[in-house]
Amino acid sequence: YLKRHVDGPHVDASLILQLHSPAGFKGGGISVWDSADSPRFFQLHTGDLCLLDHMVYHQSHKICEGERWVLVVFCRCEEDRSAEQGPACIDSLARALESKSSAERGQAAVALATLASDQVYVAEAGAVASLVGMLRGTESEEREKA
Repeated sequence: YLKRHVDGPHVDASLILQLHSPAGFKGGGISVWDSADSPRFFQLHTGDLCLLDHMVYHQSHKICEGERWVLVVFCRCEEDRSAEQGPACIDSLARALESKSSAERGQAAVALATLASDQVYVAEAGAVASLVGMLRGTESEEREKA
């Protein structure tokens, strides 16, 4: 777990994707502070995505039992270099899957997470919104597989 903090000026945003935790867990969750310095608690479930601005205070909470699996991605906005990225870039993949089945979107979410863990790449804001929509639009069974 992490105590209250901001991610700081070296990133523009971060996201936390709650993955399926085969052993299950108790506890966890995240608190996010608003501009009035009031915390709000969120218990993340499989497939939930929390997107945070780099200067928003947040903290994760202790796990009391089991294991919690999450994917954390730190985002940085840069000049558009999408022409350099080829056909595997996140925005083209997300757009191509908008009309696909729940299972295909779940599989694509796994592919996108794998891309994110293997390389740094530029994504348009609309592409990130598409990824969030893909996860939100999947059946709970598919989110758990993701």
